[in-house]
Amino acid sequence: MKNHILNTITVVILAFSNISLYGQQFSSGNALFTLQREEKIASVATKWHLFEDHTIAEFADGWNMLDETQVYQNDDYLRSLYSWNGNYVARLQLNPRESQDRIDRQLTITVFNSEQQMLYSWQRKQYFDRTLPVVALSDQNGALVLGESDSGELWFYDSQGILKNQVSLFPDAEYNLERVLEMETDKEGSTLAVLASKRGSGLVGSDAKNPDSEPHLMLFDDMGKEIWRIHLPEKSASALNFSPDGKKILVNSFAVDFSGQISKNALLFNETGEQLLETEMLYKFASYSGDASHLIMADNQQIRVFNLIQKKLLWLADIDRDEGMIASAKISDDGKTSAIISGKNEWDGTKFIFRGAKITIFDTLGKTHQKMNFEDKSFRNPALWLSPQGDMLRVGFEDSYLLFARE
Repeated sequence: MKNHILNTITVVILAFSNISLYGQQFSSGNALFTLQREEKIASVATKWHLFEDHTIAEFADGWNMLDETQVYQNDDYLRSLYSWNGNYVARLQLNPRESQDRIDRQLTITVFNSEQQMLYSWQRKQYFDRTLPVVALSDQNGALVLGESDSGELWFYDSQGILKNQVSLFPDAEYNLERVLEMETDKEGSTLAVLASKRGSGLVGSDAKNPDSEPHLMLFDDMGKEIWRIHLPEKSASALNFSPDGKKILVNSFAVDFSGQISKNALLFNETGEQLLETEMLYKFASYSGDASHLIMADNQQIRVFNLIQKKLLWLADIDRDEGMIASAKISDDGKTSAIISGKNEWDGTKFIFRGAKITIFDTLGKTHQKMNFEDKSFRNPALWLSPQGDMLRVGFEDSYLLFARE
């Protein structure tokens, strides 16, 4: 990405009547989403981060905050990690970023606030035979937790980058590159949910020495003190979604046997470790309503919506394979509006990319309320935002950012 990108972002305001160019509408008693604004970008957006107050596009070697019209870039830029509402961001730089040699490199982690003011920065050696660290960031003050999956170690830092605590998740475990480690803080940054395994998993019935990865779900306070841990029922685990209020945690618990049969369940726990829900699905995407009263989850082809107050499934819907694969799912606070983005996932020779994007809006009963087709649009990573009231929708594609609203 070159510096001239700054001058090539063009804002295009489209009339409401032009919405017919983008999709097919379905009649309903509720208002339809109509296109309010489209912002074109000349470079290719590899990822979007959509928050209530911030809209950030990432490129191969930098990022752009659309609400600031300023481009940041660096030759050793690796990736960015954001807190819940984008109030803080951790920039990861790796020097050299790419190397064919088995050499140790330098990893730099810098934390900024939303005004791009630096809070702190520090460096650590990234050994050639180690996995890149996992990072969780507080939306309250920018405090950071860094984790290594291969060693099972966590480091808790305060809002000035000072180490508060170091934790070994499995003190008796051996170094293992196949371990699972996922972390998320709640919105206030007061608790940290951790999904971790003691070792890599294997096929049930195979000649693996120990196919049970011994996956655990854990909860820590912001000082790194363990509050509780649960040994999950199956031999493998994946995915972690922590509700904004810190009171609900969703994970996958599954096992694969030698014949390819999968035992799978998505499990929902509360803040004390009590199981609230269980549903037979390996979810890939999940999102809570802002008040954590509703939950939407999806795999490649199916969506399920739950009322978490009543602890029951409200509806499920299947997406035809001709529609492509689900790439993201969102739900409003009242559960009356759900939105998904889907597309056909294709290999272009170097990477997978979603083409022929579609946005589908569902009503409170799971019926299709509106469908918008974007046959000329593509995206690499899913980027969809639905307002808590269900009246605004935002989406990021490789070449543009679109804003919709209900009239």
